[in-house]
Amino acid sequence: MQAGRRVIDGVAVLVAATALLALTGPLLDAPAWASWGAGRSVMPSISGLMLLVLAALLWATEHFLALEIGVEVTGRADALAIRLRPAKHRVAWLPKYLIRSLAIAGLLVVVLIAGLAGSPGSSGGLTLPPPHTILCLGLLFFAAIAATYQRVSALIIMQVAGMVVMIIAASAVIGHLFGTRSPVLMGFSASRGAVGMALPTAVCLLALGGGVMAYAGRDFFIAVPVRRFLAFRAVALLMVSLSAGPVLLGWLIATWGWSDRYGRDSALAMLVVLNGFLQLPVILHVARKLFFHEYQLKQTAESLRIALAEKEELAEKLRLMTLRDALTGLGNRRAFEEELDKVWRRCQRAHAPVALLFVDIDHFKRYNDHYGHPAGDACLAVIARLLAETAGRAGDLAARLGGEEFVLLLPDTTAEGAMHLAARLHERLQASAPAHAASGVADRVTVSVGAACCQPVPDLSPQSLLEAADKALYEAKNRGRNRTFVAPANGKAA
Repeated sequence: MQAGRRVIDGVAVLVAATALLALTGPLLDAPAWASWGAGRSVMPSISGLMLLVLAALLWATEHFLALEIGVEVTGRADALAIRLRPAKHRVAWLPKYLIRSLAIAGLLVVVLIAGLAGSPGSSGGLTLPPPHTILCLGLLFFAAIAATYQRVSALIIMQVAGMVVMIIAASAVIGHLFGTRSPVLMGFSASRGAVGMALPTAVCLLALGGGVMAYAGRDFFIAVPVRRFLAFRAVALLMVSLSAGPVLLGWLIATWGWSDRYGRDSALAMLVVLNGFLQLPVILHVARKLFFHEYQLKQTAESLRIALAEKEELAEKLRLMTLRDALTGLGNRRAFEEELDKVWRRCQRAHAPVALLFVDIDHFKRYNDHYGHPAGDACLAVIARLLAETAGRAGDLAARLGGEEFVLLLPDTTAEGAMHLAARLHERLQASAPAHAASGVADRVTVSVGAACCQPVPDLSPQSLLEAADKALYEAKNRGRNRTFVAPANGKAA
């Protein structure tokens, strides 16, 4: 978007500078402007003023309306479709109607000039633009009106108008450059006595036509209008343009007396260019096949890539949600079982020990009965936090199996290491656990811990470690609670 704005700003500055140069050159009679004001190549003052207005309208349209096209992928997964929609950004009310009013006024002036140009001797000595310039000015003012409407059809009008203006202006520039070596196009120049388009006017119109197309299309200039033309229409128009088109246009140009009024070369140039306009749909259809389909595929692929990335991200979030305990934020039973299986296989390959702490809150039912279930939930959250702080390493996992039962999985940890962590957990509870008046064990909440440690071998399963820790927990409760009991993986007490 910023690149398109810079292009349009450059076009507006170029047109304004060229028009001012051509207008002030003959007045100052300066040699520096001699090439822009010599003979019939001088820009009429009417054309210069209207080109300045068009440059200002193009700049204002870009900065205040900022109409652009967005592409979105719609439809089912097995039948994708591309839909173009206008993106309405920074549509200011006052600039919108001001631009529209100036454009309508300019279009009315162009119509008035066309009427004066069609009536010989009625201009009162005022130098009027040639018909090619009048046509281009009218198309550009019409495009400026269309730019104030936030619709896709407005962009189609702007692109077609900009393309026609560019074709006529480019023909005039080529006529000036090649002169008599290009008899077909020199009717749009000022060569051989024909009433043609001045070179500075042609340069300004060429830039303005390109600026209008750049504004309307951004990064795909001809994508919008060509999608409205089907193949059979293009073929039909091609047949007309190759057969009856030239004959009909030649008859119309002869009827208008174009040759007598503007010169034979000008009539021939108009015949060629108008006949080329009949073939424009065919050209656009080919461009659609070459460029627009590729753009569609790129947009579709990008949209699908974003959709897949969002789907994968959402799936990962959902998976993590299924592995978390909603109350405590620790891993749940499913997360513990998946991690135990992974840790078991990893330690078996590395010949490293695995330790497990099975933690149960002492007399938690009494706590709920005495303090209430909301206080019980808060107590579970405190125990979970202390357990997570005790598992300090990145590979350790603290999980809640359900109710008041917790586990702490410790890969690459010996029985001594497990005992050390259990002692640290008891110390943390003694310092910051909630009060428990109905405990019968202590005045604060306490836990019983069953610890087990083993070396994973093929003959053992991860379930054996869990069973050994559960038996150790049962033994810790039998021995008075608020303590840790360690047992080996085979279930024998240590």
